[in-house]
Amino acid sequence: MISILIAFTLIHFLTSLWIKAKIESSVKHSYDKSLDALRKQRDIRISYLVNAFRVLSKRANINNGDHKELAIEIESILADIQLLGTQKQIDAAKMFAVAESRKELIEMDDLLNTFRDELRQELSLPPINGRIWNLRYNPAEK
Repeated sequence: MISILIAFTLIHFLTSLWIKAKIESSVKHSYDKSLDALRKQRDIRISYLVNAFRVLSKRANINNGDHKELAIEIESILADIQLLGTQKQIDAAKMFAVAESRKELIEMDDLLNTFRDELRQELSLPPINGRIWNLRYNPAEK
């Protein structure tokens, strides 16, 4: 009778260990999968923010109507903003697109600042106060 009780206790103990290991494995797999998805999402977001900032920064220092070589990039960035941007970015991009279509003078600082601020936040960098500044060379000048 004692040997049956010991065998039952051993089987119970081993079954409990097996169940615990399966649950832990399942939880770990689920956690790793979620973490991988978050990492991929973060990488896509960072890439999007950098690219949007670069293209819009190029546009910021070109006279209106003088940016045909950037037109395709700008169209693509505006589509990306609608897909991946925050509401604030989407609203600023819409204002930019409307002004651009009307050939109005465009103030790009607010739009560029939203991308700079979000990118710095995404990279855990401290915020920066102040306006965006750029240096552009004119290849036609010597």
